[in-house]
Amino acid sequence: MKLVLAGVTVFSSVNSANAATILSTDFDGRTVSGATASNLNWITNGVSDPGNLTADFNLFNTAATQDLFAVQRNLHTQGPWTVDITVAVGSQAIELDTISLDALIFSGVGTSQINSRDFDLTIDLLDSTKTTTLATDSVIDLFPNSNTLLNPSPVPFVFDFTGNTLQANTTFFFRLTASGQGSSGLVGNNSGIDNFVVTGTFVSQPVPEPLTLLGAGAALGFGSAFKRKLTQKKTNKA
Repeated sequence: MKLVLAGVTVFSSVNSANAATILSTDFDGRTVSGATASNLNWITNGVSDPGNLTADFNLFNTAATQDLFAVQRNLHTQGPWTVDITVAVGSQAIELDTISLDALIFSGVGTSQINSRDFDLTIDLLDSTKTTTLATDSVIDLFPNSNTLLNPSPVPFVFDFTGNTLQANTTFFFRLTASGQGSSGLVGNNSGIDNFVVTGTFVSQPVPEPLTLLGAGAALGFGSAFKRKLTQKKTNKA
């Protein structure tokens, strides 16, 4: 919003009142080939479809992992896994709000894990070159490390990315890194996600207000009056 009052220009931003979903997928109907999940049916708003997701290790494709993004990687004995999600912003900048998802753990053969295994998750916002981390948020112990018997239901979690703006016509990446530690003898420390949702607020472009036109009109009128006065002075001197 741009206002012109008494020759002073004041700028203020105009944003929508509530955050909207700008990117989401529930992974339903996805197909798996090696480390790549295809047919993700992304819902997009102001960003391009990210397309397929490829982890750095193979994905499970078992009965328990259908309609999920689950990586065949033991976090304790084999180490972390990562996946990058492309966010190509359109013509309007976006102020990020949150990223939410459901976390799940699995046995080494891709069945639902009935004993608690450590699952930590970090999400980084990267620039277009993937060399600079612009923001990060993480959670430790989405699942704690114990032998407690579990209800295999997913655990929801929300990551806070408020205060970060995705500039228009620019590509960014969200990098998810799963990790976890276990005790000696613990097996089946595999993990996955479901219901990935990014929310944000579109940043409106400056819009001229009626007062802007009024100020411009007043300036034009003042200029015309000054020109007439100057012309009159020249005539009188002649």
